[in-house]
Amino acid sequence: MSSQLSMIVAAIEANTGKKARSAGNGYRVVCPLHGKSDANLSISDGDSKVLLHCHSHHCDPKDILESLGFNIRDIYHEQLNPQQSKHHAIKAQRNQIRESLQVELLILLQSYSDFYKDLYADQGADGKRVRLAVSRIGNAMDFFKKEGIS
Repeated sequence: MSSQLSMIVAAIEANTGKKARSAGNGYRVVCPLHGKSDANLSISDGDSKVLLHCHSHHCDPKDILESLGFNIRDIYHEQLNPQQSKHHAIKAQRNQIRESLQVELLILLQSYSDFYKDLYADQGADGKRVRLAVSRIGNAMDFFKKEGIS
């Protein structure tokens, strides 16, 4: 067990008041973000970092770590060099943009289904929200084009 895994498991146990239990190559613990009594968070050592997976609410590992006073750098077995750090920052930005796009696309789908269902008029707050969604999708597409992703 890595020192990072030991440190994070100990912090979760202290935060939740529940002991970790062994599971495969790692542990199952109570997720500190929603604190039920079920051990629904898997935590184990990966090749280069500690892996966290909340099975019940799919909590973001970054949010789990921050709730314990850690940051995402604390999961790595070795300190990242500047190039690795930049790579992970870009990957995190892409994931955030992808998640935002999913939300915006759902909003557009709902809006268009309302349009065809009730001859939705593109007015008022709903219309403004649709225009904002289209704008955000355009911005994300520009970002991906700039990054060479099509």
